[in-house]
Amino acid sequence: MAFLGSLLQLVLLLVVPTTVLGLLILPLYRLFCYAVGMESGRRLLLFLHVPFTPLRELAHLLAATLFGHQVTNYRLLQLRAPDGELGFVEHSYRRNPLTALGNFFFALWPALGVTLMALLALRLLLPEVYAAVSASTANLGTAMGIGDVFAAIGALFSGIFADFQYRLAPKLLFLLIAALLCLGAYVALEDLLHAVSGGVVFAAVVACFTLLCGLLDPRLSRVLLFGVRWFGVMTLCLQLLLLLLAVGMLVLGTVFFLARLLFGLDRRYWRRYYAAEDAAAAHAMSETAEVAATPGDDDAPPENDEIIWR
Repeated sequence: MAFLGSLLQLVLLLVVPTTVLGLLILPLYRLFCYAVGMESGRRLLLFLHVPFTPLRELAHLLAATLFGHQVTNYRLLQLRAPDGELGFVEHSYRRNPLTALGNFFFALWPALGVTLMALLALRLLLPEVYAAVSASTANLGTAMGIGDVFAAIGALFSGIFADFQYRLAPKLLFLLIAALLCLGAYVALEDLLHAVSGGVVFAAVVACFTLLCGLLDPRLSRVLLFGVRWFGVMTLCLQLLLLLLAVGMLVLGTVFFLARLLFGLDRRYWRRYYAAEDAAAAHAMSETAEVAATPGDDDAPPENDEIIWR
């Protein structure tokens, strides 16, 4: 039972926070892009994608390369892509357990990479808050309860938002960095669906490793469990903060969307759009008229014994 409990904690803490919170950020990200999009917000949208797009694509690239996928083409960042795709990793693979595990990390590593960058920013800019959150996890070596998780979350949020005037500049800088990163902490649903078999392989690998640690030295298993608990709680705290900031970014995007509607910021875009539609319709009508005026094979009289299907 102890082995099963440890295994369950390892798998849940390493997978569930990133997956669940990443899926929650995904609709916020899509709605934000829709709200800020169009001509008036295109430059702003490009600017906001610059911090996290290279991180996401680099994580995709590392996962594909390390687990035996063949990378055929990639771009970490391209600001002038004709199709609007700011970054991509094209890869192919043969189905086997290793490449399935690669799909699993391909899906989760981008969101985790964004979270780790936020954790690094917290460590460098607000070391006292980082120390307070770490201190709240001191009991994770023996047991872990819901109270420990809430204590860590409270230490993070109170350290940043309580007494906000204290160390104002580092806090504002950290929140700015986190706000620029938060929309990149999503988990793409399509990638996740391709990673189901990889998740099973990952659980099997963790089970074998946990069993081996328990057989060799139980102390090693306890150290491993403490490390995973600490990592899981820290990433959960940061991802909750990123989720909160993503909601705030969506609110700002909604304000921008309302301003576009009220002040007609995209009038030129819609004029060009409707003009292009009218030109396409006129061109289609002229082609139809030319075809009608020029007799073709279908207009010729049928030959003897020829059946014409209409």
